[in-house]
Amino acid sequence: MSQSNFIAQLLEIKDPNIKFSKVEDLKPTKKGIVFHFKVVHARLSYQLFHCLNCGFESLIKNGITLTKLRLTTLNGPMILMYLRKQRYFCKSCQITCGAHTPIVEKNHSYNRTQFCCL
Repeated sequence: MSQSNFIAQLLEIKDPNIKFSKVEDLKPTKKGIVFHFKVVHARLSYQLFHCLNCGFESLIKNGITLTKLRLTTLNGPMILMYLRKQRYFCKSCQITCGAHTPIVEKNHSYNRTQFCCL
């Protein structure tokens, strides 16, 4: 089992388009209090063949956007995921769109259903 598969199983992420690169510890200090975070770096990318707006096959990759996700924890440090999402540009209708995943709602930084019992 690769390290990427192990991280996905540990965080219960079932999206095969997310590729994990590294996990690091972050211990910032604020007013003498030390906070402990686990930061997971990942990338979300898949191939789109048709534009979601006009339907033509004129999409090209157009950079990435960084999304900072807060994942749920039971005990221990807070888990943050820095997810780099692929952006696409349609040459025919001049519209941009991005890659989506079911672990986070569109235009949100965390999934609301994960925090319903806090």
